[in-house]
Amino acid sequence: MKRVFYAAFVALALTGISVTSCKNASKSEAPQQDGATVQTEEQAPAAALTFADVAGMYDTEDSEMRVSLNDDGTGTWNMIGSLHWTDFTYIIRGNNIYEDVEEVTADTQPDYVYDPVKKTLKDADGTLYYLQKED
Repeated sequence: MKRVFYAAFVALALTGISVTSCKNASKSEAPQQDGATVQTEEQAPAAALTFADVAGMYDTEDSEMRVSLNDDGTGTWNMIGSLHWTDFTYIIRGNNIYEDVEEVTADTQPDYVYDPVKKTLKDADGTLYYLQKED
C-alpha cells in the first residue's frame, strides 16, 4: 500500500514539474504597476544589423562633417573640404556603432546610434548624419 501511494505521489510530482516547465518555457513574468506580475509572451530578438546594412556616406545637414562606413567594418570621419580625417574600425551592437573595437565593454557609450528607418547616425554630441544617396 505504501509503495502504491509513494509511486502515485512521485508520478503526480513529476507530471506537475513537467507541465509547469513546459507552460512557462515561452513566457516570462512582467511587473505591473501595482507590483503584481503577469505572464507575457517572449518576443523574438530584433534582427541584427550587418556592416552592409549601415554602409554608406553620412553627412551632417550643413555638409560640414562626413562619416563613411564601409561594409568591411572600417570607416572614416572627416571635415568636408579638409585634408584631415580619422580612420577607424567599428562594430555593431543592436543599433549602436562603436569605434575602438578593442575598448568596447558593457559600460561603453556608443559613438553613433543608427536609425534604420530614417537612415541616420546620431553621435554622442547629438549631431545627426544623413545617409547620402548614391548617384
